[in-house]
Amino acid sequence: TDANGCSASASTSLVVNAPDAVSISASNDTISVGGSVTLTATNITGATYSWSDGSASVGSGQIIVASPATTTNYSVSVTNPATGCVSTASKTITVLSAPSVNAGNDFSACVNGNVVPLTGLPTGGTWSGTGVSLDAGAYSFSPSNAGVGTYTLTYTVNQLGISYSDDVIATVNALPVVTMDPIASLCVGAPSITLNGGSPSTGGTGIYTVDGATASSCDPTTAGSFNVTYTFTDESARAKFQAEREKSLY
Repeated sequence: TDANGCSASASTSLVVNAPDAVSISASNDTISVGGSVTLTATNITGATYSWSDGSASVGSGQIIVASPATTTNYSVSVTNPATGCVSTASKTITVLSAPSVNAGNDFSACVNGNVVPLTGLPTGGTWSGTGVSLDAGAYSFSPSNAGVGTYTLTYTVNQLGISYSDDVIATVNALPVVTMDPIASLCVGAPSITLNGGSPSTGGTGIYTVDGATASSCDPTTAGSFNVTYTFTDESARAKFQAEREKSLY
């Protein structure tokens, strides 16, 4: 309407576009530290995508792969070229801390020793290494199967597809070389003799037995044949071996 009171009009159309419905799907909502996750935004033809982890840009495109070290909230901005509208979505990925894997202490065993049970924390993991076996759900280490030497045994725990491990050192010691001097025959009534002549005599503990009974001497009061055994335990190797001499003492 102008100053003369004359009116005229013109018109145009105004289109208000609704935002696109955008969402994010994840290959896993929870991962273990060291793992990765695939994030996929809604597919919109011709759209451009911009991803952020809240502090920095982490990629473009409809699909990205992320490896967060801690629980992280990811967001995506999607621009539709047909409407010019920007739509957003976000998703939180939970990251579990690495389990504290403990295989226990290093150990040593004699090559002829009993099997050593293997346990680790947290429970439910697996053991591997020379001499390791699994029987009825329980792991053990066999010194005789491994043989003399030093071995690395590994305990592994799997959490959401990521493996974490800890090692122990198993040392298998050789047996000491044990000998015993011959014992001369004795007569009934002869003076008692001190049992000696076993080798080695240092670096460990040596024990004499007569027919299985520990003894330091022998008193020939009865005629017969007796089995004298010298058993030496090597303290450094914790090994035990026997050398036997059977003599008619008196």
